[in-house]
Amino acid sequence: MAILKILKKSVAFGSQPNASTFPELVDVLIWMRFVIAFIYGIQLSRKTELGAVGLLYGLNAVAFVPIMYTILLKANMDSYVGNIMFAGVPNALALLLLMWIYCYTLNNGSEEAALAKMIDVMQNLTTEAVEIETVRDGGQDTAAPGSEF
Repeated sequence: MAILKILKKSVAFGSQPNASTFPELVDVLIWMRFVIAFIYGIQLSRKTELGAVGLLYGLNAVAFVPIMYTILLKANMDSYVGNIMFAGVPNALALLLLMWIYCYTLNNGSEEAALAKMIDVMQNLTTEAVEIETVRDGGQDTAAPGSEF
């Protein structure tokens, strides 16, 4: 029943909530940021766009959409303890990155397999180079103490 009461307060646009009439606003903003980050992270993984541009768009969506929501509510932000405008932004951005990386990896298994194959080839080349160096030096270990090779 309490969830319905909170949802009812959260969609009462122009209600001018403050810390005494709607103390759950901070939690609503944080969960709104999490939902935006979750959906945007999945959507970003399906696009072909890579790099910082998608991350910056996600940061803007996570940070500023809830701020516009508080403007629509006409919330009295000064009545709340601390700065609630950016509450939960770092956590939401971390969730966005997590979903982006996870879903991108799931959608691009062939690229992951190619990377694993390249890493295997590099390990084999390194091992062969060490063996050749050992044979060339007459079987003596010429590596400096503490080095791997």
